[in-house]
Amino acid sequence: MAPEVLSGGAQTICKLTNTTPFWHNSVHDVESFLWVLVYICLTRRGPGMAMIRDEFLNGFGAVYICAYKYFDNDSPTELAQAKFSLFTHPQLFQSEIVDHFHPYFEGLKGLVSRWWRLLILAYTYHGNEYYYIHNHIIRILEKTIADLQDPETPHQDTIDELLRRKEHHERVLGTFRRNTTAIKIESRTSVDADSDDALSDAPEHLSSVTGQPVHHAVHPPAYHPPPDLSTNRPIKKARRET
Repeated sequence: MAPEVLSGGAQTICKLTNTTPFWHNSVHDVESFLWVLVYICLTRRGPGMAMIRDEFLNGFGAVYICAYKYFDNDSPTELAQAKFSLFTHPQLFQSEIVDHFHPYFEGLKGLVSRWWRLLILAYTYHGNEYYYIHNHIIRILEKTIADLQDPETPHQDTIDELLRRKEHHERVLGTFRRNTTAIKIESRTSVDADSDDALSDAPEHLSSVTGQPVHHAVHPPAYHPPPDLSTNRPIKKARRET
């Protein structure tokens, strides 16, 4: 979460003399997105499930300290102060956070650094970068995606995770197909059995009671009087006078 949102106050690095009261806007959303990405790069050792770094789970080392200081601290005030310090001393973002990314996320360091510099400009001057933050972020994201596409030697963890997802997808589809087929067969069998019971049981039951063969009553169609040829309307029955 952005420190301005945590504290409800404007950044101390802002160079504007007449700052407006704080309100939540798009630059805070973009910053929060960055913190989510940073947290993943810090605490995970690759893609997929059960990929939390050992040093983070064991509760020791620089990675654990970094995660607690900037993310897992229960005090919103202390979290805001720690993140504010990164804006007032931008070099700490590189040395205390980016340098501790797991090697699997090496390719994202450039993206995160550019993203961070963009936020510094936005909060400092409240200019183009502040009010058009989405356009700038989309631009650097697209550049990063283009740079990361089709690597010559994909990471083995990536290959394993893609294979796991494919196998899981096929298992789920197979289960769904089997369940659907079983439901259709069961429904068809139930309908056929109910129809046979309805046709066979009822006549035999009535015959045993009356001793006579059962004939189903046939209801004649409803009577509609012929139309009056002069008006082409149905003839109304005359009401019987009493």
